[in-house]
Amino acid sequence: MASSVLHPSPAVAELLPVPPAAPGAEARVVDLDELAARCTEFRNRGLKVAHCHGCFDLMHPGHIKHFEAAKRFADVLVVTVTPDRFVQKGGNRPAFPETLRAYSIASLACADLVAVNRWPTAGETIRLLRPAFFVKGQEFETLKDPTGKLQEEVAAVQAVGGQMRFTREQVFSSTALLGAHFGLEDRRAEDRPLSAQSRADAPAAAEPPRAAAGPVAEAAMNAAELMREIGAIAALRVCVIGDTIIDEYHHCEPLGMASKSSVVAHRREAEEAHAGGVLAIANHVAELCGQVHLVSVLGAEADREAFVRGHLHPGIEARFFTRPDASSVVKRRYLNRRNGQKLFEINSLPASDLPEPIQDEVIGYLDKVLPEFDLVLVADYGHGFLGEGIVGALARNARCLAVNAQTNSANAGFNLVTRYPRADIVCIDELEARMAAGSRDGAIEGVARRLRDALDARAFVVTLGSRGCIALGQDGQSVAAAPLHDPRLVDAIGAGDAFLSYCAPAIAAGLPLDMAALLGNAAGALAVQIVGNRRPVRRQELIDYLCAPAGPMPVPVPPVDSAATAVASMPAAAPSVPAAPTLEPPAAGADAYPDAYYRDFVDRARRVRVTDGSGGMLDFAGGVLEASAAIDAARRTGRKVMFIGNGASAAIASHMAADYAKNGGVRALAFNDAALLTAVSNDIAYEQVFAEPIRLFAEPGDLLVAISSSGRSPNILYGSRMARDKDCRVITLSGFREDNPLRTLGDLNFYVPCLSYGVTEVLHHSLCHCLLDTYLNQYT
Repeated sequence: MASSVLHPSPAVAELLPVPPAAPGAEARVVDLDELAARCTEFRNRGLKVAHCHGCFDLMHPGHIKHFEAAKRFADVLVVTVTPDRFVQKGGNRPAFPETLRAYSIASLACADLVAVNRWPTAGETIRLLRPAFFVKGQEFETLKDPTGKLQEEVAAVQAVGGQMRFTREQVFSSTALLGAHFGLEDRRAEDRPLSAQSRADAPAAAEPPRAAAGPVAEAAMNAAELMREIGAIAALRVCVIGDTIIDEYHHCEPLGMASKSSVVAHRREAEEAHAGGVLAIANHVAELCGQVHLVSVLGAEADREAFVRGHLHPGIEARFFTRPDASSVVKRRYLNRRNGQKLFEINSLPASDLPEPIQDEVIGYLDKVLPEFDLVLVADYGHGFLGEGIVGALARNARCLAVNAQTNSANAGFNLVTRYPRADIVCIDELEARMAAGSRDGAIEGVARRLRDALDARAFVVTLGSRGCIALGQDGQSVAAAPLHDPRLVDAIGAGDAFLSYCAPAIAAGLPLDMAALLGNAAGALAVQIVGNRRPVRRQELIDYLCAPAGPMPVPVPPVDSAATAVASMPAAAPSVPAAPTLEPPAAGADAYPDAYYRDFVDRARRVRVTDGSGGMLDFAGGVLEASAAIDAARRTGRKVMFIGNGASAAIASHMAADYAKNGGVRALAFNDAALLTAVSNDIAYEQVFAEPIRLFAEPGDLLVAISSSGRSPNILYGSRMARDKDCRVITLSGFREDNPLRTLGDLNFYVPCLSYGVTEVLHHSLCHCLLDTYLNQYT
């Protein structure tokens, strides 16, 4: 054991790139894989490694004391820092980039080696480095862990035979210091809803500062309680009706002043299109509710419906009516590519209300289906769809009617909520409320109260932008909720829709008014971090956002002398099965190897990660349900489910094609015909063995399941890209490195955090069965 934190033993010093006291600390900042190799060398020489991990955004005395104390546990101290892309602390964080944060730590005499992590949390890093001790500060010893990140670290330490250690040093907070002295505070806790503040327990006696807590934690509600509340919403059957809007973003490069006119010329560089209006709201609601039905109208262009359906959550059933006299609503925004500033906007809008025959068809449909739903949510943008007759049908048939009647540049003064004869839930902004009440300067609560009484609404919510919202109940209940600011504002468009989509179903499900306002505010805060309606606010990210850890809860660290720990901690000199080159499963005694293998297997199964097409994290159950809904959508529309894979993954593909067809009644196939494979390989290229048949046989709306342990096989990547080009939905199953390219190509991406082919392949096989069995359970 090292006797000094400043001077390592000779055995350690000879393995270090430079003496710790020497200048040029950048030499001790190494790649993560190199750090893993160094840790292996240390272990082989009988040296103990202590590992610290964190953001370390602002180096302060608390960090230095923590590192010095951690070094006393072992011979070597290694530190990993959170990559910039995974820092989620609000504000313009991190204040310092990952390279400077790593360099700052490497400049300390007590830090032997430093690396930038490649994962969001330390769990996978611990498995890679296999330290003897994983060291956290004392504030984590009794910390609530609603997101499970700390428990993941504890499980990883156990899996590699290490031990948790906690330092007992003075605690500071980088977040608090940055806020106090640099204006980079995390306002997610500071600006929590006022009602939640009033419910929070009185602060205890002076205690060490800790990281800012999320608003739910501050309101004395834990993640389990929040999940129960949200679970009540999931049972709702919701019909969403309103105007379809296609939002186009055209990113332009400014060229300069035109030579013959006083305008700035621009060159269009890129463009993207999003499903906006009622489509965005339906996608948000589908994150919360298990049954969502969409009713809207499109223009006569055939290609628009394909685009719209391709951008809907797979769990949404949609009924589109067609108006032959107008095109679909398209809003084209032209932006400066350099700073995102909007240059101008051009809208394609109908010039009149819905033709009477089409309106009568819609009314007949609503009279038939609306009574089946627990909630009818109206997104009225005033673009000609919801005329007087349809409004009457909504008021007549809806068991619970939630209305948002928007004021915008196309309908200012003509699309007021007061044209609805009744509404159970109203959610509008302050300008819309003032215009509806004809009150420019009156107190907004009085304005809302008059409108609530006129509509006989049981809940009336007015959003106030940067000032939060107010919500009025029928029983005199009044809630004023401050906004949940997140200064990482990317685009404010769609924030109000996200608020409505989470708040209205919460009220309909019977949640308290303050909790409904809290969910709406949180959804709005997350929505401003998304460009337009590129994707919905995910249920799991909202839960993670609200449940930032705070308050005491014991961390389940088993005693170090437990039998399981004793087995996993056997010294390297004991008889053992050599660790695989993939660093897993953890080395153990030969008689304990099978148990260790399956413990590791089960642990990795529990840590399968699911992301959407934009990289947003999904909870596992939500991802499986979304995938099973995509399978059902393919079956209902007569589309195909295609499987591709190499080697063992090809065997999985063939097996699943047979099972999905025989047991699921799905048109399923795998492109594993030997003649086709060899023909394409010989005549074109092996990289195209899947892309070419997909090009020939795939149709828009088909579903591709791409399976690759590494996520890097060129033929799988080419096949997945071809499926996207053919407007197919794509589900990917990958493993090995977290940054594998296949994870960026799917609408849903299942990732197994494992470097072993056997474990990864078996879990992929199990996932395919899980998707099929969930589909059979849910839809047959």
